[in-house]
Amino acid sequence: MSDSLSAISLLLTAFTVVFGLWQPKASAALAVTAQRYRKNRNEQILQVGQARNLMSVLLAVAIMVGTIFLPRAIGIVCEAMTKGGEYDDLKAAFLVAEALLLSLFVIVGSYVVRLWIFHAKLEAQNDIDPDAA
Repeated sequence: MSDSLSAISLLLTAFTVVFGLWQPKASAALAVTAQRYRKNRNEQILQVGQARNLMSVLLAVAIMVGTIFLPRAIGIVCEAMTKGGEYDDLKAAFLVAEALLLSLFVIVGSYVVRLWIFHAKLEAQNDIDPDAA
């Protein structure tokens, strides 16, 4: 169990560091005010597309890491429900790490969805009213 806890902790730490580096780029891309005319939006399209791609890679990593450790987490929960009251700090810490990974997955997923929608809006041939919400 300690090997699994060490592995998930290491991967969660790496994931969090990369998220901390890439999140400002995603936030900046979402804060872009779209140019009214399509021909003037090329740089914005590139910025939002790059941020979307970075966050998509991070989302894929979160899915892979979560999938690797999910069966063990489910096993721990099932075991706790059937045996009851036996407290194991390593198992509890493992579940906390899996929960943190799940919450980061949700946050990164929301960035990906918002960036994808904004990128599609910027790529549209239509003119955009930058003052509209």
